[in-house]
Amino acid sequence: MSLPDSKVSPRGVIVDKPRFNIYTMMLVLSFLALFIGCLCLYGEMSAYSGPSGRPWDTRSAQVPLGG
Repeated sequence: MSLPDSKVSPRGVIVDKPRFNIYTMMLVLSFLALFIGCLCLYGEMSAYSGPSGRPWDTRSAQVPLGG
């Protein structure tokens, strides 16, 4: 009788667990996609930043009414 956590297959051959599988590769690819997306977002925000350095600061873009 074999132990439940041994690495022996039913035929008696020792089998190593694979290091990478398809889910590991999907995890790596999704991380890379998110990282590249964050870099693109940073590039867009720096391209549209105003004098304050923040693109969401619209105080400098206000036009006085009645002028």
